[in-house]
Amino acid sequence: MKDKKTLLILIPFLLFVIIVGALAILGDRIPDNPPETVGNTAGNLNNSGYFCEYDGTVYFANAYDSNTLYSMDPSEQNIKKLGNASVKNILAGGKYLYYYQTGASGDAGIGALRTVRSFNRCKLNGTDVTGLTRDPIVSAQLVGSNLYIMTSGDNGPLFYRMKIDKSDKTDLADYEINPACAVNGTIYYNGTQENHYLYALNTSTDSISTLWDGNLWYPIAQGDYIYYMDVENNYRLCRYSLSRNEVEVLTEERIDCFNVGYGYVYYQVNGGEACLKCMRDDGSDSWVIAEGNYTAIHMTSQYVYFQMFGDLGMPVIVIEYISGAVNRISDIINASGVQIIIFIAALQSIPGSMYEVAKIEGATGYETFWKVTFPMVLPHIITNVVYTVVDSFAESNVVDLAYKTAFTDNNYGLSSVMSLVSTVVTCLILILVCRFIQKRTFYYN
Repeated sequence: MKDKKTLLILIPFLLFVIIVGALAILGDRIPDNPPETVGNTAGNLNNSGYFCEYDGTVYFANAYDSNTLYSMDPSEQNIKKLGNASVKNILAGGKYLYYYQTGASGDAGIGALRTVRSFNRCKLNGTDVTGLTRDPIVSAQLVGSNLYIMTSGDNGPLFYRMKIDKSDKTDLADYEINPACAVNGTIYYNGTQENHYLYALNTSTDSISTLWDGNLWYPIAQGDYIYYMDVENNYRLCRYSLSRNEVEVLTEERIDCFNVGYGYVYYQVNGGEACLKCMRDDGSDSWVIAEGNYTAIHMTSQYVYFQMFGDLGMPVIVIEYISGAVNRISDIINASGVQIIIFIAALQSIPGSMYEVAKIEGATGYETFWKVTFPMVLPHIITNVVYTVVDSFAESNVVDLAYKTAFTDNNYGLSSVMSLVSTVVTCLILILVCRFIQKRTFYYN
């Protein structure tokens, strides 16, 4: 009789424990997303992913609060702060947000914890933050129930897939693949190794196929078209038809960044009068939105957001210099072949024993560079300076003018004077620069 009473008490208790345990397990389980789920638009992610619209809500990194995570209505009403993390690459799907934490604002975190970088998952209201990986994220996209993540660490680039619950991590490539452009289970991306072709990654099979042997950058899929920057033709804006295999040039202007959506294309023009422009997605009816240099172009259903390049906290003259250098990067590389070879030879000629001694003496990498590497290559710097100065004057406008004066205008006397003055100026510059460098040069025997 007692055994029956005990059994009657134990059975309900065990059932209660089992039910509670099952509910706890199910409560912690991350439900799968529909296969068609995509975390954010390619255009937004290619512009750092500071804005993401999902299910009638815009999640964004508030530039006026250290890029902290916020939410609001598409009409910019009902603004809420969701946490203290500074974020980028915002994704949304199911009941969760995903973002790359670049730091913390306010009083969040203690000491080094405030600067921890990690890729996180949280609920749509910003609670229950879970770190998924601390890999340095270049770009990430949510496709169905999988996260496709591009990282760049000390061991080089790595592209991998991971379930939204942190399980089933699978390496897919040891080279750069930008997963931003995802449509219907396919990730479109441009090559980064031997070419800039258009490739397609089937997320169901992890198979990769070549779609088009173009020369493109930052593809954005819209319907039948792939919008892209034409690398071969000064980064003009074009679109490629997947069904017709045809290219349409939307603008011959060089662009720095762009976004596509809702029937329009917004793009930053570089060269001449820099400005932010808009056109219809078929290339018609272009007009200027704002004068100046802008970046981080993001689109929602009601607004377009962009950031002035000058807001980076640098003087305009410095920005213009950097922009000009970037625009001339190919010319700089073409003119630096000999100098690069000389510097490589100089680095290879440094005895390894000197680095071993520096390491034994406890020198840091910084100290080793300034006390060993730099003094040892300084004699070769003189050689490079002479070569660069002479080469720059040999291909200058003065030489062209002297040539034109002599052989087009037949004024040989004036041309001779111009050439003589140019030679004297070049020699004076070389003497001054070489003397300055020689006083600080160490010669190793």
